[in-house]
Amino acid sequence: MNIETSSLSEKTIAVAGPESGPSWFSDILVLVKLRVNILVVATAFVGFALHASIRSDWFLLLQTMLGTGLVAGGAAAANQTLEWRFDRDMVRTQNRPLAAGRFRRRTGILVSGLFLASGCLWLGAAVNLRAMLLALLTFLIYVFAYTPLKRLTSACILVGAVAGALPVLIG
Repeated sequence: MNIETSSLSEKTIAVAGPESGPSWFSDILVLVKLRVNILVVATAFVGFALHASIRSDWFLLLQTMLGTGLVAGGAAAANQTLEWRFDRDMVRTQNRPLAAGRFRRRTGILVSGLFLASGCLWLGAAVNLRAMLLALLTFLIYVFAYTPLKRLTSACILVGAVAGALPVLIG
């Protein structure tokens, strides 16, 4: 492995050479859009905080946030699985695992299905049926309405807003 160092804001960081690429684990984190989905979980937190006492229900809060995050990760993986051809053509997205060819589409489908199923089961068992159904509805709207509509009409913003608001109700 060829490691180079470069200075960035007075800090030295190691940069992997061209023969090494992202790790499998880091590709999974990109596939489930961990950074974006932290915001989804945060909106579920806000919904929970507006409704319940966090001090007395902190364990239920953690269960809600975990299940919501899993379903959101499944939605992100499904989105990238459907959009891999388009992602290949955009500079911002061309290094995503599916677009770059590091994962196959069946891996995206598998990851999406595992995250969706585990998140729904988690919410259904640890939180309640309503939270599970709202999470499933969020997934369906995001993947099967927002994702295809964004190539067709700017009205997709309204559909995406619904999908983005539902995690507050999950909380």
